[in-house]
Amino acid sequence: MLAARSLVRLSLSLGKGRMCTALSTKIGAHHNYSRCHDVRHQIRGLASSSPAESVNVYPNKIGNREVVGYGMNGKAEYVDSITFPYPAVRFQEINADFKALKEKEKGSWRMLTRTEKKCLYRISFCQTLAEVTAPTGEWKLIIGSALISISVALWLYMLVVFMVQTELPETFEPERQVAQLKRMIDLRVNPIEGISSKWDYDNNNWKGLPPKTPKKKERKPQEDED
Repeated sequence: MLAARSLVRLSLSLGKGRMCTALSTKIGAHHNYSRCHDVRHQIRGLASSSPAESVNVYPNKIGNREVVGYGMNGKAEYVDSITFPYPAVRFQEINADFKALKEKEKGSWRMLTRTEKKCLYRISFCQTLAEVTAPTGEWKLIIGSALISISVALWLYMLVVFMVQTELPETFEPERQVAQLKRMIDLRVNPIEGISSKWDYDNNNWKGLPPKTPKKKERKPQEDED
């Protein structure tokens, strides 16, 4: 399965025809043929290789670190995760400082000190499971950044309101807005679906409301003139 995935990924990324066309325009047809032949040979090698060998398709990305398993998604990369606790590669390379310790590891672990055991663990893993699940306190940074952003926005709003913004025009007054609405109704603005379509011109009121009855003017009692 892993070899098939690597085969598909490599064939899609390289593309036999596209690669051959690009190389032929740059470095000539002869070198193009030899490069295509190498790529085809590499693809056949991936198809016949074992999963452990096909994991390390690009060894320059992981250096000399040892590929020890499938990992999270079959790629040769290191990730600390509770879901996939065994990465595909070791965390550190086996350099000259660790070779003696790795040879000692092959013997009895009773001969190893606690420090050496911890060192062996850190060669393969960056963090312990307790360190991975430990709280990081990142929420403090997020909440602090959010509060700072809100405070800056409020100060900018106050600056605009009190220092920059001028008085509103007279058209914002309620009396002016009512007069403007009445004029739009009188002019029958948007009579199909607009504001005028909601007005009942027969009853002189909004549709769905009872008609307005004109108010009777009350006569003031005449004062007796002495």
